[in-house]
Amino acid sequence: MVVALPITLQVMVTGNNLKGITNMETFQLSGAISALIYAGIGIAVFFIALLLIEIATKYSINKKIAHEGNVALAIVLGSILISLGMIISSAIH
Repeated sequence: MVVALPITLQVMVTGNNLKGITNMETFQLSGAISALIYAGIGIAVFFIALLLIEIATKYSINKKIAHEGNVALAIVLGSILISLGMIISSAIH
C-alpha cells in the first residue's frame, strides 16, 4: 500500500523592488516526509519481528549470539531481517 502525502512548503523570494514578492518557489516535501514515515514504519516492523522471534524461541537470542558466539543463529536471524527488509521495500515501491 503506497500512501502519497501532498504536503507542500511555499517559500517566497523577494527582490529589490518595494512591491514585495517577485517570485514564488514551491518545494515539494511530500517525498521526504513519506520517506521518513516509511522508515519509521520499517524500523517498527523490524523491532516487532525481533520481539516475535524472541518470544517464539525458548532461549535468549541475544545470549546465544553475543555471549555464546552462535554464528549459525546470527546468519539465520540476519537472513530473516534482510528478507523482511526486501518485502517492506517492495511494498513501498
